[in-house]
Amino acid sequence: MNLTPLRISIAITARPQSSTGARLLDALACQTVAPQEFEVVVALGDGDDPAALRSKATPFRLKVVTSRPGRSAARNAAAREASTPLLLFLADDLDPRATLIDAHLASHAKVPGRILVGAYAPSPASSSVPAPYLAMAVRARWHDVFTALRRRDHRYSFRDCLGGNLSISTELFDQLGGFREEFVGPRGDHELGARAILRGVSIGFVPEAAALRLHAAPTSARAAFAQARDEALGDALLGSLHPGLRVALRLSDMGAPTMLFERLHHRLTFDFPRLADRFAGLVAGLLIVAERLQLRSRWYRIYEWLERHWYLRGLVRQFATREALDRFVSEGRAADRVAPPCVVDLRHGIDYAASEIDRVRPSSIHIVFDDTVVGDIAHVPGAEPLRGIHLRAALANDLVTPLFQVLTKVIAAAGPPTHCRRPSD
Repeated sequence: MNLTPLRISIAITARPQSSTGARLLDALACQTVAPQEFEVVVALGDGDDPAALRSKATPFRLKVVTSRPGRSAARNAAAREASTPLLLFLADDLDPRATLIDAHLASHAKVPGRILVGAYAPSPASSSVPAPYLAMAVRARWHDVFTALRRRDHRYSFRDCLGGNLSISTELFDQLGGFREEFVGPRGDHELGARAILRGVSIGFVPEAAALRLHAAPTSARAAFAQARDEALGDALLGSLHPGLRVALRLSDMGAPTMLFERLHHRLTFDFPRLADRFAGLVAGLLIVAERLQLRSRWYRIYEWLERHWYLRGLVRQFATREALDRFVSEGRAADRVAPPCVVDLRHGIDYAASEIDRVRPSSIHIVFDDTVVGDIAHVPGAEPLRGIHLRAALANDLVTPLFQVLTKVIAAAGPPTHCRRPSD
C-alpha cells in the first residue's frame, strides 16, 4: 500500500476519442515529481464514454469523471474530485516539460496564496497545418502574451489568468467559488482572474512550468472566426458580471467606429447580418489568394478585418442593436469608479517612493518632484494594484524624458557646485 501523501491534483478536460488526452497522461508519467505524489482527474463530457481512459494503466492515481457541457463545468467537476491541497489545471493537448509539476509546487511553497500560470505556447509543428499563415498568426499572438508575462515589471490583470496551465490552492479555489459555469466557451478563466484581483489575490508567472500546445492553432480560417464569435459572447457575459471591466474588453472598441468604411460595415452587420456575412465570405476568399502569392502582410490585414467582423457578429447575437451595445459600454464606463491617484513625490528618492507604493498598493499614481509634475501611471480596469517595480519601469521608459527635464531644472536651480580648496600645509 502506498503511504506517500499526495501533493497536487492535475485536472484535465479531455475527450476519449482524442489522442491528445492519452498523450498528456503518458507525458505526466515522466515528470520529475514521483507519480506517487500526485493524482490526475480527467473530466469528460456527459455523452462521452469513459471506459477508454479508465482502462489505461498509469503509475499515478487516475480518476475519470463526467461533467455537464462546457469548459468551466468540466474544470469544476475535476476539481471536486481532487483530494490534495493544490490544483493544477491543464489543457488536454499539452506536451509538458518534465519539470512542469515540480515548478508549480516549488513556486507555491515559496509564496503561497497565489494563482500561478505557466507558459503553453503553440508548438512550432503547428505551422505544418493546412493554413500555415494562420498558424503563424496564432503563434505570434501567444508569443506576445508569454513574453509580456516574463517581464519582472509586468502588471498582472484578469487576462493573465490562463486556464490552460494554471495552479491554485484548493482552499483558495473554493473561496473564490471555482469557475463560473455560465461560461461554456472562452473567458471563464478571465472571469476567475477578475474575482481574484478584486479579492486582492496575486497572479504570478512560472517560466519553468512550461509546455507546448499541440493544437492551439485552428485548422481553418472558418474555425478561427467561429472562435472570435465565441470570444465576443464570452466578453459580453464577462462584462455583464463585471461592469467595470467593460472598458477593458475588446467590445468597447466596437461601439462607435469613426472611419467611413467601418461605419458602413458596422451598420450593415447590425441591420443586415446575413448580407454582411456574405460580404465577409467574399473577402475570405482573398486569404487564399494572398497566401498563395506569399503576400504575408496583406494576408494579415485581411485576416484581422475578418476576425473583427466575426467578433462583431458575436456581439450582434448578444445585443441585436447598435444602441444596446453603445449603452452597454457607456454603463461600463460609469461603473468603473476610479479612486483619486496617489501622489508620489520623488524628492526623497526613487527607492523610498517605490517602497511607499509597495506599502500602499494604489491603483494609479501621480508622480511629482516637489511641485513639478513628472507624469502619471493610470488606473487600468481589472489590473492588480501598482507595485514599486511599476514605478521604476515607468521612470526608465515612458517617463524618462520628463524625469530628466525635471532633474535638469532642479540642478540648475541649485546653482553651480561648490569647489573644495586643497587645505594648506
